[in-house]
Amino acid sequence: MSTTTEPNEKELLEFVAENFPVYNFYVSEDAIEEGTHTVLHYFLPTWSTEKVQFKQFTDGITNKLFKVVAEDAHNRYSALLRIYGKQTEELIDREQEIRSMVWLSRYGLSSPVVGRFLNGMCYGYIAGTPFKPEDMISNSKWPLVARHLAYFHSASNAGPEVTPSLFQTFEKWHALLPESESKRAEVLREFKWLKKTLTKMIKKRNPVIAFCHNDLLSGNIVYRPSSLAMSPGCTKATLSLNTSFSITPRVGFIDVEYSSFNYTSFDIANHISEMMGYTVETAKFPPEDFIKKWVKKYLSHWKALKKLKAEGNFPSRAVEYEGEGVQVTDEEVNLLFEEIAPFTLAAHFLWGSWALVQASFSDTDFDYHDYANRLFRVYYERKKILFKK
Repeated sequence: MSTTTEPNEKELLEFVAENFPVYNFYVSEDAIEEGTHTVLHYFLPTWSTEKVQFKQFTDGITNKLFKVVAEDAHNRYSALLRIYGKQTEELIDREQEIRSMVWLSRYGLSSPVVGRFLNGMCYGYIAGTPFKPEDMISNSKWPLVARHLAYFHSASNAGPEVTPSLFQTFEKWHALLPESESKRAEVLREFKWLKKTLTKMIKKRNPVIAFCHNDLLSGNIVYRPSSLAMSPGCTKATLSLNTSFSITPRVGFIDVEYSSFNYTSFDIANHISEMMGYTVETAKFPPEDFIKKWVKKYLSHWKALKKLKAEGNFPSRAVEYEGEGVQVTDEEVNLLFEEIAPFTLAAHFLWGSWALVQASFSDTDFDYHDYANRLFRVYYERKKILFKK
């Protein structure tokens, strides 16, 4: 058991520079299989490349992701190779990403990093089944997400100097919108209203700031039955899995490339909004009674973990937390619910802006403009409901 602290930026910078220097190799689009073999041999030279299997995951819309499986006479090893999407470094701070992964992996909240190359990285594979949108409202699964997110948020202590990333991210992405984008003027104009509205709410309610995932869509949540738990870490030599076990089903979060210090109520709002799925079906936005039930479960664990931290008994790894939570009042639930509601607008608008930027330079086979239009449509629909505008 230990009391957690916020990531020490200087310490992480030094640790990453020393332990994860960039391998001067670029995986070409024209020779992906050959390039991934080269990267694998460099980072994991003990693996036999003759018995390696590669499987590409096709669900992602930002990067190209490959699962690598190798076997010897005694063990079966797995790792992931991610090749960054075209110009995604404009949207994502890759240096911050690896620092986040290194820090989060200390608490079993992220895959362990193996190494990085010029246009990608190699990291541990977490066994399990990715969520589908319907899993996010499954009565047997959503409570696991609420508990794990409460631990994720509780693992850090945000000092007074910490600035939430929300508005900075908006402004960074809006600066990337090309002049030719037909929605550019409308997006910039509407953002002024959104920022003013959210700033007013933030000053009034003073929402909790912590290290957040910021992208908890269904595909970034992995379900593991009772026999498996998040591996607490591994070495480059083994990358062995299942070195930690839990008697209860669990979930894990993957793809922390957008993680940062942020408002926890935004992180929750974004997760709630993602229940509409990639198709952004308004009818699938969860009703108020479900959201309040979710919030109550989250708060019960967040309060329990806060108490454990104050006592110096905070679980040093997510897998060690088996708590049932503590009592939560209806007033506490209502207060957080009212805080989350306007942040759902921010979630729709943020990823709509992201999609417009991606449409301008991504080579991924995905209709980003259609996705953006769907998100902005929901944004305006919910704006009318929440603010009568």
